[in-house]
Amino acid sequence: MEERLSEILKQLKQAVEVAIVAGFFSPEQILDKLSYRYSVWPEIKPEDLHPYLEELLRKSCARQTEAQKTWPALTDCGRLDAAFAELESQNILCRENFSINLSNALVEIWDEIRRAEGGGREIRGFVFYHEQDIGSAMAGNLYLSFGSIERQEPTDRAIGTVVIRTLKKNGLNVEWSGSLDERISVQIDWKRRRSHLES
Repeated sequence: MEERLSEILKQLKQAVEVAIVAGFFSPEQILDKLSYRYSVWPEIKPEDLHPYLEELLRKSCARQTEAQKTWPALTDCGRLDAAFAELESQNILCRENFSINLSNALVEIWDEIRRAEGGGREIRGFVFYHEQDIGSAMAGNLYLSFGSIERQEPTDRAIGTVVIRTLKKNGLNVEWSGSLDERISVQIDWKRRRSHLES
């Protein structure tokens, strides 16, 4: 029991650090997500986790805030955001940290496309990375999935070409074999500012 609890707390610490560095959720959101995730273990009650998680989040946020002071004004994550904004202006739907994994994301992206079209947008294609891609991004490579509305090889390839050109234009190093069975690889130094999440 004690050994099991120790392992759970170790996993929690790692999960908090990854979530803070990822830069997508506020401390309150991370607290809710992780409390729910680990409440499946009979040894753990969500209310018992909160004090431990709150302390982990406080320390991790403080470390990240200090680290951000040493970053350049424009980071690779800023370049990625700029590229995605440019792609959106070209009617390519972009989603970051989208869904939990690739299988789910490939289904859910069509719901996003239908919503966008229902709002009057004319969508040509899409590009996204999912939650599990964040780990590889922190290690230096972010993998992007892409495709066209027509779901045909020529139009899929055309969307991939536009995505690559736009990423490069914004200063990112990109690799792609040209195979539609492979995703686009972006070499990235993952530094996503959390300032907007800490207010």
